[in-house]
Amino acid sequence: MRKKRVAVFISGEGTNLQSLIDASLAENYPAQITLVVSNVAKAGGLKRAEQAGIANVTVEHQHFDTRREFEALIHTVTLLPRHLGSPKCVNV
Repeated sequence: MRKKRVAVFISGEGTNLQSLIDASLAENYPAQITLVVSNVAKAGGLKRAEQAGIANVTVEHQHFDTRREFEALIHTVTLLPRHLGSPKCVNV
């Protein structure tokens, strides 16, 4: 089975992320986590991603004038592959 490549958005310790990582190790799980994005630089989930060998990045909302601008960026980034016709985009 070809797995869908997905990004996971976190802001905390990453217990839900860990559950997804563990599940994704199963051969029949339909997704591979390829990126973890956090809006909190010290989120524990980033360490979990690193330990699992998953690329991770922090995009802190404090660097934007409004929360709405931050959310617009995240929305744009998540929809960009579909807009460009990428077959690897997954709606989550």
